[in-house]
Amino acid sequence: MKEMSDVSPVHGSPSPGPEPGERLDSWKEIAAYLKRDISTVQRWEKKEGLPVHRLPHDKMGSMFAFKPELDAWLNRGLRRAEAVPATSDGPSSQQEVSPIGVAARARLHPDGPRSSSRVVLIGSAAVVLAFLTGAAAAWVASASRGATAEVKTLAPEIRFVVNNPPVTTNSGPRAGDAPIAVARDGSVLVYVATENGVQRLYQRRLGNAVAAPIAGTEGAQTPFLSPDGRWVGFTVFAGTGTGARLQKVALAGGEPVTICELAGSRGASWGSDGTIIFAPHPDSGLWQVPDTGGVAQVLTRPDPDKGERSHRWPFFIPDRRLVLYTIAKSDIASFDDAVIAIRDLDTGRDTELVRGGSYPMYVEATGQLVFARAGTLLTSPLDLTRRAVREPPSTVLTDVLTYPITGAAAAAISNTGVLISAPGGPAATPSTTVLRVDRQGKSEPISFPRALMSGARVSPDQRMIAMEIDGANNAIWIGDLRRATTARLTPQWTHWSPVWSPDGTQIAFTSGRGGGRNLFVQRIDRPEEAERLTTSDGTNLVTSWSSDGRYLAYDDQAATTARDIAVFDLKDRKPIPLVHSPADEYSGRFSPDAKFLAYVSNDSGRPEVYLQAFPQSTFKTAVSPGDGGTNPVWARDGRELYYRNGDALMAVSVRTGPVLAVGSPRLLFRKRTFNNDFDVTADGHFLMVETSDAPSAMPFTVIVNWLGIGLVR
Repeated sequence: MKEMSDVSPVHGSPSPGPEPGERLDSWKEIAAYLKRDISTVQRWEKKEGLPVHRLPHDKMGSMFAFKPELDAWLNRGLRRAEAVPATSDGPSSQQEVSPIGVAARARLHPDGPRSSSRVVLIGSAAVVLAFLTGAAAAWVASASRGATAEVKTLAPEIRFVVNNPPVTTNSGPRAGDAPIAVARDGSVLVYVATENGVQRLYQRRLGNAVAAPIAGTEGAQTPFLSPDGRWVGFTVFAGTGTGARLQKVALAGGEPVTICELAGSRGASWGSDGTIIFAPHPDSGLWQVPDTGGVAQVLTRPDPDKGERSHRWPFFIPDRRLVLYTIAKSDIASFDDAVIAIRDLDTGRDTELVRGGSYPMYVEATGQLVFARAGTLLTSPLDLTRRAVREPPSTVLTDVLTYPITGAAAAAISNTGVLISAPGGPAATPSTTVLRVDRQGKSEPISFPRALMSGARVSPDQRMIAMEIDGANNAIWIGDLRRATTARLTPQWTHWSPVWSPDGTQIAFTSGRGGGRNLFVQRIDRPEEAERLTTSDGTNLVTSWSSDGRYLAYDDQAATTARDIAVFDLKDRKPIPLVHSPADEYSGRFSPDAKFLAYVSNDSGRPEVYLQAFPQSTFKTAVSPGDGGTNPVWARDGRELYYRNGDALMAVSVRTGPVLAVGSPRLLFRKRTFNNDFDVTADGHFLMVETSDAPSAMPFTVIVNWLGIGLVR
């Protein structure tokens, strides 16, 4: 929509005798009073007769307005909005819910103490539940009979706070999942919470005083509800390295059902036809799968020629073959700068709607697009026929927890005007500290600039480390260990898992540029000359470079399968499968003499560290028998192998020749670090990345009849 840069003046004389404090003397004051931006109220002056006055003979100079006149004008707009019937197809171009009517609801029922009609209730008192139960039941019964709702009276907005247990939001390095969901009819809320150290999903029906845990959802994240509100879908990380599973469970009880495997998750949505659309990992397009399970199929592919890296946070338009989603571009520093688009599932056509926002939602009752940006929720009328917003977005709710590095928001809204949100505004980017740790666990920090760092790898000459610095687009940086300075190696796109070449002149890494997550190699003195090695649609995560310089080991994972281990032959320029089975195998590390590969497998039912001769043997030797282990790393001389078992750092003596001999594991020390990742220096010290950030629990707010959306017959 074309924005107004020139506003024609409205001539008039000042109204006599205003009360003190009733006059507004600038566009800024008028916009704040109406809870809209300046361009919107200027457009209303021209097109809708907003009562604005100017001094005589001063057309573009001093202007002012009176609050009583603005209130009267808003009331007229509200009455016009209430006279328009809502049809099953939503508002038409002739009979649409006036944006001025929506503004009137916001103005006449504000957040502050002005409102006399709003009821604000805290906790879960019986009077709250009685009202909510009656109102929700009336609406649900009407909707279930297929009755057409009609706007006749403005329902009062009601708020209450949920404390039992509070929603779990993550401010640490793993921050960024969507922790809240609400049924389409607003009758039930589902959210992530942690109680007694166990994270799971909880459901709270509006008619109940307390929340109830949902059995079988331990470790669950990113909940989403079926259209009928009877099932909840979620992502769960099994803790065995399999990545994640997309599962569902009935809210009435029962065992969870696996829908498909996936590498990670950036949102999912459940359509009325039984299709679930989801983002299987942070650098993919959208996929679709039947809610009964089966083979997932690609739905969208990010277009690298347009700088698209990821499609995420899908949202089905109710009862339509339309899906909203977020596009992550390769050059954004924050998802506040992402793009919101809509896809027609019948034609395959994608249309951009908004630039500058993420996490789209849609309220069918008012035809409003709702999305997140910088700790706020914004809304704009959405024309589904033209696939376009009808006016610039306006802010309708502030202090909402949003995640600039993933695009998620701790908010959900039903079609009946039930909005739930966690407070907090834009989540601050968490930071980590690189530690140098001796064999007794005594540590000293290396004073790199504060950032969200991970995957630190020591260079062969022991002078530098390569590491990821996380953000909306991850980058590889080089750190100088002596001077504690850093320099960026990779521009734009997103990159992970740096690995040094044996001579220290090159770095291999995984990158999302060009689609998928593939292997790249580049010289550290020529960062503009990165060379792509693999062309997978899934994830190729590089883990080790053999000492002879010929092979790169990497985790090979399709978007909806577990991991296997492969190597890339740099001499013959081809990938070679190495460890492939129905189990999950990952984190391969070459021994310093390149004769063995240490890796992790869950073949026993839990992750364990194994050794296997390279390149020709299929026989594996257990290093961490029965106790579990991850993150294997070799000592520089090859005489020890280290691994993690939870927060414990374990050491095993190893002799690779002439016959393999493996000692018993022994505990060195305990220290919980980010991702349990670490590296070893030539003098036997460990480099680890530590974070002090942790999941935080907070009450969240439930708003009923948000913006007057609650409709009564």
